[in-house]
Amino acid sequence: MVLIVGIIAVIGACKKSENDTTTAAATSCAGKNTFTIASSCSDTASGSITGIDNASLSGTFSKFHIYGIQGGYSVNNSTDCIDNSTIIASWANTVGYPTGAASAIVNNVVTSSSTFAERFKFYSDSGCSTELASIVLGHDDLSNGGRASGLDTSEGPSTASKLTYNISCAKFKGSTAAGVTWIKTMLDGTDPTVGTEYTCDVGTNARYALMFVDNSSGVALAYGNRVYFEESETAVPDNWSDPDIYYTLP
Repeated sequence: MVLIVGIIAVIGACKKSENDTTTAAATSCAGKNTFTIASSCSDTASGSITGIDNASLSGTFSKFHIYGIQGGYSVNNSTDCIDNSTIIASWANTVGYPTGAASAIVNNVVTSSSTFAERFKFYSDSGCSTELASIVLGHDDLSNGGRASGLDTSEGPSTASKLTYNISCAKFKGSTAAGVTWIKTMLDGTDPTVGTEYTCDVGTNARYALMFVDNSSGVALAYGNRVYFEESETAVPDNWSDPDIYYTLP
């Protein structure tokens, strides 16, 4: 879960003194002075990110679509609902999950030609109906810096696009006390109220990545496009190093 781990590291670290001004407190979002109230943080699928090596990217892409296609893993690709306790338990040391989580939706969605969102939603039932908590993280100002070549083919494709973008907003809601506790862990310094949805501007948190969208006919027909993704907080990676692999839907 490269994306969310990096987000926690930056967003959670941006704390101010307890002696912040009254003005800052008045404009804070969810009780965090380095967050301000935002008008929106979309996670509605729209548009297409073009110019990515080797194909455009649109709609929803997820690490877990592959399990829904293969079957037998309790992943429903029509809803993106993950009803698999082993998968959810595997997140204990990364994104975590609220106490009582029985199912989840974890995916990414393209929201315009230069933006995408990352979604984490947890539910108390097996069918992703009764929400415990949700976090949406918006990424904007996506820019393509051209093609990297000569990459390690034992890890991924030989070429990839060099991307830069920002983590700019967060939309989140804890529907239960357990959900709120999870959000406080994920977004350090926030103090949300049960049942209230917050939409916050989280500042500019630069990210850099390699991305390759594999639309070769055999893969795309069976699994949808395969998306190779390698992210860094400091600079565009020089090479693949165990990249995350996501799938669109065929």
